[in-house]
Amino acid sequence: MYGTDGAALWSAQQGRCAVCSVELMLLPLRSRHLDHNHATGEVRGWLCARCNRVAAIEKHPAIGALLKYIGFVIDKKAAHCDNDSVK
Repeated sequence: MYGTDGAALWSAQQGRCAVCSVELMLLPLRSRHLDHNHATGEVRGWLCARCNRVAAIEKHPAIGALLKYIGFVIDKKAAHCDNDSVK
């Protein structure tokens, strides 16, 4: 499957979604997804249907920009907290 052993990956994740940790065996088969890069075939992990949809949304340019912005805000806040502890 996409250049990797899906069963070994399933075992490594203990049968849980790589994002939210839901137990995948409790879900219908159609709700279990082996997430992978469509261009390279690189497998990233087993996901539930909900997390797989969120992972697909992340590819939208606006979402990528938003994630960079959130990272900037978190870094700025962390730097501010570090400055407060120096005083």
